[in-house]
Amino acid sequence: MSDWSQGPLHVTWLDGGVLVRHGHTGILLDAPRGIADDASHWLGSVHAMAVSSGRMASVRGLLALLEAVSLTRDPHTAFTVLGPADDQRIPELVDVWTRGWPNRNPVHVDGLLPGDTAEVGGLPIEYVATERGEPTRSSVQSARGYAVRVHTPTGMVAWVPAAAPGPAVRRACRGALLAIVEVGIRPWPTTDRAWRMTRSQAIDLASDADTVWLVGDDGQRLDIAAN
Repeated sequence: MSDWSQGPLHVTWLDGGVLVRHGHTGILLDAPRGIADDASHWLGSVHAMAVSSGRMASVRGLLALLEAVSLTRDPHTAFTVLGPADDQRIPELVDVWTRGWPNRNPVHVDGLLPGDTAEVGGLPIEYVATERGEPTRSSVQSARGYAVRVHTPTGMVAWVPAAAPGPAVRRACRGALLAIVEVGIRPWPTTDRAWRMTRSQAIDLASDADTVWLVGDDGQRLDIAAN
């Protein structure tokens, strides 16, 4: 867990997820395993969450998070889950929650396309399309990926998970006060194409951001000086 702040803007790295808080508004980005416990101290101020994609690392903790959120607020108060409009795994997981635990808070799902924005607690959220891969037992398949950008009065925070190196990463980080960029650490099948960024690639592609955090796909913060 790591923290960064500038004025009323506070960002916390939650070992695979990101908590962005500005004033009294909190937004979670992605739901890795354990996020319900890691974010428990702030759940009362979390207005919504934005899931970058249906990859397992981003949704593994979603059901536990929805349960934890339901214990912090009035049962009639809805919670919003944002996700890419073309990824059905996120609304399907929320549907499991709604049908399996019908007496909890209502959950609204909103699908966004690249370039669209959704406002949560006065903070616009947008998705930037990236290239990414999903590993199987012996290969890596091309999949749609997205970076998430949260705009606050203090500045913009960009979360760039699971992206292949390329200009889309630079676009996602451009103008960010803080860019959090994921690089490949876990063992993957060998392929002819680079589906995950190295440290040096991430540093280069995020160079337009004021501050850069490098994180591994194992959930750990990395030394930005490493090659």
